[in-house]
Amino acid sequence: MTLTEIVKFKNLIDSMGVDPQAADVIRHFEGLAHYVSNSDIQLESNIHDVMENFNAVKKTIGSFAQSFANVSESLQHMIEQHDHVLYDQSERLYRDILPAETVTQILGRKLPIDQISENIMQSRVKQRGDWRVPGMIIRPGTESYINDMVALDPLYLVDSNMELLESTKQRYVPEYQRRLRLYTINDYAETPIFKKLPINQFGLIFAYNYFNFKPLHVIRNYLEELFQLLRPGGVLMFTYNNCDHWHCVAFAEKDQMCYTPGNKLKKIAQDLGYVINFEHDGMLDAKWIELKKPGELTSIKGGQSLAKIVAG
Repeated sequence: MTLTEIVKFKNLIDSMGVDPQAADVIRHFEGLAHYVSNSDIQLESNIHDVMENFNAVKKTIGSFAQSFANVSESLQHMIEQHDHVLYDQSERLYRDILPAETVTQILGRKLPIDQISENIMQSRVKQRGDWRVPGMIIRPGTESYINDMVALDPLYLVDSNMELLESTKQRYVPEYQRRLRLYTINDYAETPIFKKLPINQFGLIFAYNYFNFKPLHVIRNYLEELFQLLRPGGVLMFTYNNCDHWHCVAFAEKDQMCYTPGNKLKKIAQDLGYVINFEHDGMLDAKWIELKKPGELTSIKGGQSLAKIVAG
């Protein structure tokens, strides 16, 4: 049995929602019992039977709900006993396969997103487009999300090499290119990833289809450094291969993305000080999370020159 099959079974068990359904049944029976016991017509022996049977039903349903929850918990233990294989496999993908990709291969790699999810994502990115604070987009590639971030001033474009960034920059008119800051990073080196960027400055940091190809321990390194770059109230928003879902586990088993359980990622983020601001699991492959640095977003900027930004 593959890990995908185990997670798929757990997803099915969790989707059945036993606890809410059990609570509804108990409330319904409790209402019936209350109505009979408070009636003006008192039939004591019958009322005693009603209350006794209600308590028995309540106990039985509670016991069933607990046993069902135990199934989900046991499946989670089973997953954690076997997922080391996929952690190792993700490390090999990251170390041995991905570094050999060409610029063309990287730019040609797409993350399918359904229209509803895309609308939600664009809306939430635009909401964070505050001209008073700098922004950052990691691996802008050929995606259009940079157009939703043009208000951020300045906007840093970040990737692993300058060729990837130049291809994005050239899509815009020269006037807007001057507001872009290009910055390269290397997360394979034993040095800080963002060693030259200003701390406590960024209002929004966004990455689409980037952390999907990073092992969990590497993502942790990013989260730790990006927390320092965000100003209080700033948001880090990114997609990742949420392996709490079975079809994302299938991607990891096929070496198409890295293995990243959402429950583990959220625990890391909270331990680092982030607040989980929002998360979304779309119908297709784009699943993302928004992490907020505690505090209120403020700026001392007093004004901004206005201009229309268009692609070249």
